[in-house]
Amino acid sequence: AELKKINQDIISIGEYWGSSPDSEGILLLSEYKTDFLFDFNFRDYLSGFLRGVMRLEVFVSYLNKRYENAEKGFIVFLNNHDFDGLITHFDNLNEEDIGKLYRLMGLMQFICVGVPIIYYGEENGLMVGKGIENRRDMQYTEQIKGIRSFYKSLIYLKRKGFLSGNFKAFIENEILVIKLNNRYGEIVAIINHTNSPKEIHLNNVILKIEPLEFVLFKKTDSGIEYLIPH
Repeated sequence: AELKKINQDIISIGEYWGSSPDSEGILLLSEYKTDFLFDFNFRDYLSGFLRGVMRLEVFVSYLNKRYENAEKGFIVFLNNHDFDGLITHFDNLNEEDIGKLYRLMGLMQFICVGVPIIYYGEENGLMVGKGIENRRDMQYTEQIKGIRSFYKSLIYLKRKGFLSGNFKAFIENEILVIKLNNRYGEIVAIINHTNSPKEIHLNNVILKIEPLEFVLFKKTDSGIEYLIPH
């Protein structure tokens, strides 16, 4: 508060262990007069959803309830220096699955309400490990082919407002669908977290989504327009 008296453009970020976009988190924002707090719950819910140990209905309910408060000042992160890398939650992954999971996690981080923060190396596919390995040396070359351009696309879409707006998550054919309504119209993400291909019928278009893949598009009068190449 005192710093803002000097410069209104100063942004304060607080790290309160365990904070999340709930009533207590909103009180913390007010009590400590900070602009943003880290959302410590998001990565755990995302992990449970992607690993299949959390029912999809539970995750959808969480996302919709989270929306009510998350836009009021919360930061979305996947990895940091205190936790084992999110990718270590998964067993027996091959190289292809790791790349798919990184993209799914990145999409969810950017499309869900809040300010995304990229832990160093995530943009190159750095394998954030367990214990001290979550502070390993930076990797300046891509560890996952195409991941850097993928993050650039997410950043562009977030900055331009494509990945903001009124948020609604729901289930269609046993997979997750997220819709955003904003100045661009209706933005839709369909995420197949399962081990089998899924089909969704939308706007007279049949979309087939392979396991651990997604589609992200804008609805148009004539059909759909992909925001990330599919």
